[in-house]
Amino acid sequence: MKRSGFFISEGSKVFKRAGLAGWLAILAFAVFTGLISLAIISQDLLEQSKNQLLTMFEMEVFLEPGQEGQLNSVSETIKTRHYVTDIELISPEKAAKRFSAEFGDELFVLLEENPLPASIIVRYDSEAITPELFETEAEEIGKLQYVDDIAYEGQLLTRLEDLTSLIVSRLRLIIAIVGIISLFLTIVTVRVSIRNSRSWVRAVSQLGGSASDIRTPFVLSGVYMGLFGGLLGSMLIVILQYFLAVSNQLAPIPELLPHAVVVGITTILSMIIASFTAPGVIARLRSA
Repeated sequence: MKRSGFFISEGSKVFKRAGLAGWLAILAFAVFTGLISLAIISQDLLEQSKNQLLTMFEMEVFLEPGQEGQLNSVSETIKTRHYVTDIELISPEKAAKRFSAEFGDELFVLLEENPLPASIIVRYDSEAITPELFETEAEEIGKLQYVDDIAYEGQLLTRLEDLTSLIVSRLRLIIAIVGIISLFLTIVTVRVSIRNSRSWVRAVSQLGGSASDIRTPFVLSGVYMGLFGGLLGSMLIVILQYFLAVSNQLAPIPELLPHAVVVGITTILSMIIASFTAPGVIARLRSA
């Protein structure tokens, strides 16, 4: 127990000797942890928003002129297709009412007839909607008897998919960059703390301390950096997430388990970095 207490105490002293480099490492880990948590939250919100938008996407199947009597038979065939969740039958009369409500009835007065064809609005499972699905559906449904034309927002759907992928890839790139900065600062901090602890290293070495005894406090200082930085970053994100959930309902109520996992990852990462960095520097000091 005394031995463990000694290592924990010396680990905190080692961190203090690192000075500004240690605090910068904690800040980097806080940003790193916060970005990971923020990326997870953002991706969830992005998926929710995307799914809500996708529920608005639909395909309209227009029948050939004069074939409104085939609405039911064509719709029954479309109903059996995979991923179709709902269909709506639009007769020429209903189409005329929709057109008049949006654009006025001057066209019908001018033509003295209703030129609009019957159509079927097809809605799909939002989780299955992709540009490829709509292209395939349009091609296959377009081959059905009595079908004249098909309309859907394919280009808009493609842009939505591209935008989602772009945002996710940018978030991952930023996380990777901050992760590299955190790694670099941890290495620098361990090196600085060891060099500032030269007399301590030599004293422990002269008293018969093993390489493991000397290395352990420096590894623990790395653990402190990852742990404190991770806790700080996660705490800020949890507060932000809770504030958004309560005030604007833009984010779900925070769950602590994912944040705890992220903190654990940053702590283990910083410990591994310190474990690999410390031995070489200590060996050079002992031999000097």
